[in-house]
Amino acid sequence: MPFAFESSVREGVLHITFSGDLLGDTDSNAVLRLAEAHIGSGTILALADLSGVRFLNSSGLSVLIGLLTRFRNAGGELLLVNPSAELRKLLVITRLEAIFTLASDEATAEQQLRALTA
Repeated sequence: MPFAFESSVREGVLHITFSGDLLGDTDSNAVLRLAEAHIGSGTILALADLSGVRFLNSSGLSVLIGLLTRFRNAGGELLLVNPSAELRKLLVITRLEAIFTLASDEATAEQQLRALTA
């Protein structure tokens, strides 16, 4: 399944919804450019909805780490929303669950995000 993403900003939070296979290909670099543009305009809080991600490899993990790094370096935060059980296992195996903040749904993620930055 090809990689795709959609984005919107609501109440100062960038919402990025991923779908397909996040493999770190050329198309996935567009999401990093999108994040940089929003950070440049002052949006430093983000949610990455992973519910539509079927497969994630090491390059895809690198994309997520790149997003997290960009938002944290700007004084903000990125939360991962609704990763599948398989993606959660991958985050545990790679020990990245200690770096990322995970949320089971968007409403919970927004509450966590606001609490982290309060």
